[in-house]
Amino acid sequence: MQIASPDWDRLIIEGAEALDIKLTPKAIRGFGRHAQELLIWNRRMNLTRIVDPMDLAVRHMVDSLALVPHLPEGRIVADIGSGGGFPGIPIKLSRPDLHLTLIESIGKKVSFLKHTVRILGLEGIHIVQARAESAVTDQDLKGRFDVVIFRALASLWECFVLSIPFLRQDGMMLAMKAAKAGDEIRHLEDLMRKSDSGPLRDMKKKARISLYPYQLPKMEGERAVVKITLEEGI
Repeated sequence: MQIASPDWDRLIIEGAEALDIKLTPKAIRGFGRHAQELLIWNRRMNLTRIVDPMDLAVRHMVDSLALVPHLPEGRIVADIGSGGGFPGIPIKLSRPDLHLTLIESIGKKVSFLKHTVRILGLEGIHIVQARAESAVTDQDLKGRFDVVIFRALASLWECFVLSIPFLRQDGMMLAMKAAKAGDEIRHLEDLMRKSDSGPLRDMKKKARISLYPYQLPKMEGERAVVKITLEEGI
């Protein structure tokens, strides 16, 4: 199977449809170009260990789309730790209405993100080079986002703590998890009960946690989206 071949495109289309997402021809072409550029750049820097075209389609592209059904129209979204552009770029390709900020600390990866956004002609997408802990000191980012998203970055507790300074008072955090997400949620709830410092003291009282399992095509094992909404959510 080759990237951007009819079979490759079909795998992404069918994976998206299983998530109740309909992709435009432009988005499908964008997926192929993103994947091609990823592998070219990956020869000289560590962007991904997944290089098989089928695995790349499923484990990166389709997996990123699992967040799309949870993103209300026109929201302002931060992707923290975007790396090779996952999940942010596939999300933006499928949902041009979203206003997206990619936050990545490693300069070479930031260069790749800027290059990819440019060649794909994506608008309404901003790239910030910074660690999340320092990015939040930027007054243009603090408390600005409706949604903060994470993919394979850290524990749920760490994601929750990192997301709070970026979120509006009624914001939402989405974290992508593999197996045993239920165990992580129970651990998060336990840490929330024990935490009694700073903004966490107030935020944890407003947090509502939801779990949404899903399955990737041609892959065994269940994955999940963990959603934490603050106050009444969005």
